[in-house]
Amino acid sequence: MRKLSPILLIVLIGLIFQFSSCKKEEVEDQEYTKYSVRYVLENNLSQAKRFIITYKNPAYANKTTEQFESIQDTISFSFEAKSLDYLYMSAMVKNDTSDFSITIFVDNMPITQDSTSCNWQCEESFAEIEHYLK
Repeated sequence: MRKLSPILLIVLIGLIFQFSSCKKEEVEDQEYTKYSVRYVLENNLSQAKRFIITYKNPAYANKTTEQFESIQDTISFSFEAKSLDYLYMSAMVKNDTSDFSITIFVDNMPITQDSTSCNWQCEESFAEIEHYLK
């Protein structure tokens, strides 16, 4: 039993030195770029229309859906966002004539756009866009 103790002690000391010499990698904080984001819906018809708009505020995890009874020409939503945020917007007109476009602007530059039109009381006109910030 006594011969086993010095060998065990040497092995333990060796393990301690091995583990203490291991360098832990430090995780650096992610640096985020801030952006100004604007969602825009443009009604291309001369008369106001009822729109159902869904959009994501980058500051929150959920999407917001709002119904607007009368959009004559343009409506926009502005937010602050940061790198890796998910941007989303959709718009819908139900049971009506439509011609509209939706656009996501990042730092006043158009990033993505979709449009749709319907000439005579279509059941549904739908446009949808999304973008991931870098």
